[in-house]
Amino acid sequence: MYQVNWKNPYGDNRGYWLKGNLHTHTREGSPDGKVSFQEVAALYTNGGYTFLSFSEHLKLLSREVESPIMMIPGLEWNARTDLFPDIGPEKHVGLYSLDPGILQTCLQERTLCGLMQARRVKLQDSEGAMGTQQELGSRHIAILNHPNWAVLDNPIWNSTAHWSYEELAELASLVDGMEIFNGVILRLQGSPFALDKWDYLLSHGFKLLGFASDDFHESSDFGKGWVMVKTPEKSLEGIFKSLKEGAFYCSTGVGFSDIQRWGDIVTVKTTEPALIRGIGRFGKILYETEGVVASFPIEGEEYAYLRIEALGKDGSAAWTQPFFKGR
Repeated sequence: MYQVNWKNPYGDNRGYWLKGNLHTHTREGSPDGKVSFQEVAALYTNGGYTFLSFSEHLKLLSREVESPIMMIPGLEWNARTDLFPDIGPEKHVGLYSLDPGILQTCLQERTLCGLMQARRVKLQDSEGAMGTQQELGSRHIAILNHPNWAVLDNPIWNSTAHWSYEELAELASLVDGMEIFNGVILRLQGSPFALDKWDYLLSHGFKLLGFASDDFHESSDFGKGWVMVKTPEKSLEGIFKSLKEGAFYCSTGVGFSDIQRWGDIVTVKTTEPALIRGIGRFGKILYETEGVVASFPIEGEEYAYLRIEALGKDGSAAWTQPFFKGR
């Protein structure tokens, strides 16, 4: 079973840095997708991406792409209501698994409560006998999408944000993470960033990963945000394992070449000069330096955490996963 080491999600930091986008829509899979799946695959391949997922609305798109890019099965789930029986703005969750059957199980759920309950199912063991209850969640990744997307005239939501602080707190322990950057919101209402809500949850003891994505719908959405996975092997299994265990960082342009923890000191190296910050509870800037190398201590009680943010001169950024002081 995959598990995040919250003291150091990056482990011994050996392996390859691989670039990927998990939140992608195509013309064949989503009514709001404008580009064919073959063109999308080619675009990301030519852009230097190693892996990609077609996360269509309530649909598992199974197509063979004419590209060497590695495809992770995924979909974007949303609750169905009388007002939005199929596709609408009602609570979006990104789901990913190397086992498409798990995603099909999730597609059958119509409510958010039902989806979360489906994370526990009885799975057959290799001999065909019913085994003990296992976590379905250990075999798929669940991400709360675009928390600060705003639809001001939505009659369903209790707030203008897609996910309120209260809703995120209710679900934080049931999912793997949340999008801290969503590129398509750059051209929509709301904010593409959700660092405020991430720090809020981390500061209240919830441990969840941060993800960045394009949320690609049309060509102009390409290359806005992505994840860089550290994995010892260039395979779908290796990539999925690193995503599940938090061995990746998020970026809109800045790169990390090294991320390590020795004792209570976190050290990062960037691929270009940047303003490097150490961020603590409730988003407080604890440390700040300019250059390509920074080392910051994790101070405080067991629940304290430190995450690193690197800001480029062009306005781009990169974010590590949080390092917690204690277990």
